[in-house]
Parts: sequence; C-alpha cells; structure tokens
Amino acid sequence: MNLSSLAAPLRPIALWSPIGLDSTQSLIDVSFEAEGIERDVTDRQVVLSLAPLVIAVARAPGRGASPARLHFRDRARGIELGSLQLSAAGRIDTADTSLDCYSVDASRHRCLPAPLRAWQRWLQTQRPRDERGGFSMNAADVQHLLVFYICPRPVVLVSVDDGECQNLFPMDLVGTIGGEHFTLALRNTSPSVATLRNAGRAVLADVPLADRALAYSLGAHHRLKMIDWATLPCATIHSSRFGFRVPAQAPRVRELTIIAAQEQGSHTTFLCRVTSEEIRASVPRLFHTSGIHRAWRRGHGAAPWREPS
Repeated sequence: MNLSSLAAPLRPIALWSPIGLDSTQSLIDVSFEAEGIERDVTDRQVVLSLAPLVIAVARAPGRGASPARLHFRDRARGIELGSLQLSAAGRIDTADTSLDCYSVDASRHRCLPAPLRAWQRWLQTQRPRDERGGFSMNAADVQHLLVFYICPRPVVLVSVDDGECQNLFPMDLVGTIGGEHFTLALRNTSPSVATLRNAGRAVLADVPLADRALAYSLGAHHRLKMIDWATLPCATIHSSRFGFRVPAQAPRVRELTIIAAQEQGSHTTFLCRVTSEEIRASVPRLFHTSGIHRAWRRGHGAAPWREPS
C-alpha cells in the first residue's frame, strides 16, 4: 500500500455524485416515523426548498406530527445509513392530494467512520458558498441534504412552453408523491417559474447516463427566459399530447399537468399530475446521490450502479 492510497480517505469527498440506475431506484428504503408509527414513504418524500431546507411527505402517518424522523436504509442489508429529525412546517392541500411539510432540525449518518465524518464536515465548510440564484445554503442544511440524497434522485430535463417563452433545463429537485402525482421545486429566481405558472403544464425527459455532459451543459438555461432550439447540441422530438420539444434520445417522456404552485423559501413547488408517459428505451439513467453514500458503497464492495465514463 502506497502513501497515496493511505491518504485517500482524508481527501475531500464530493458532495454529489452522478450514477446510472434503471428507471427507479431500488437501493434505499425510506420510512417516516411519528407518534410511534413508522411507514414506508420511499416513493413520496421530496424537497420543497433548499434555503431553508424544507421537505414534504405525502400521506405521512400522524399527519403533521412533531417531532418526526425520516430513516434511510440499505434495502439489501437492512442497515440504517442515515436519518433526519423533522419538525412540522405546515401543509399543502389540493383537491387531488396533500403534502405535510417539515423543517429539518438535525441529521446523522453512518456512511463514514466517526473520525472521518467530522473531518469531512470540516472540509466541506471550507468550500466556497454557492450564492448563484439568489440564495446559499447554510452548512448545517448542506449536511442534512447529503443524508436526504443517500436515496438516489433522478435527473430530468424539463421542457416548458407558455406560447411566448420556451425553455429546456435540468432538474433533480423532482419526485413522485404517490400514484400519478409529482412535484417540481424550481428556484424562485428562475424566469421559467412564470412560464410554468402561465402554461399550467410541463414535460419531463429522463436523461441517459451517457448524456450527463449534455444535461449539465443545459444548466445554463436556468438563467434564460427563452432559448433558441436551433442551437441545442442534440436532436429533438415533440411530446405526444402537448407537443413540447424534448431530446430525441430521452428513454422516457412524461407530460405533467400542474394542479397547484406554492412558494416555499428559496423555491416554488409545482404539484403536478402525470397526464401521459412514453417509454422509449431501456438504458441506464442519470441519478444523483450523495458522496457519503458513494463512499459507503465503495467500502462494501462494488457499487450497484453504472459509473459515468
């Protein structure tokens, strides 16, 4: 063993890691605990705001109970890798569904040995704070979000069009809240918030892992109100009902109808219903997970996902 390998655990671990999974993640189970009741919420817990960090759970036991806890467990081994301590922060109700909102008060994880956890936390506080988009996360909320991202989150390209403004940009603050309902959390400073409100609909395109660089390059569109489709570095097709343009290589395309929109902290959350879904290919798709989760997987053998080239 050389000095480089000995020093590897002391180097900064990436906050977020791109990985390739099938259409849904099956590595982590997420459960919600309140008032002595614990239930599976793997397919219905989402982020509403990053500053401050606020999450939501659909159909949670003990509706709006405080305190509560969210547990993240490795499905194969049954080991708890992390948890979030929550306090009630209101509710979003619509005719279709409702969400219980929670502030994140504390977090813990066991993805790294105790001394390395403290060391990595210190290293992460030394990183420059990202204040693009009109906000920055505090150090504690970043640590809490790392635990939330132990459960891999899909990256999608969102196509919006209100007849005047059109855009295509990547998002990973998206998620199911049970059944055919979906949420999108977009920065309040994004010009596309108004476009989504005006249009009342959107189209999501899954991203093949091989198109990771394309998705990241389109992140620049978050600052734009309108894009020139002719300059896109990929071919596009039209979605089946709405006719919105999405990358031709998208393995899955979902059309969403927006049923409600609510500003929460740094972001505006759009509650949506899936109107149509088209499966176009079966390839590994781009997800994000936390660097601490990736480090734990590597310490327990080969990671059960595709790594980007």
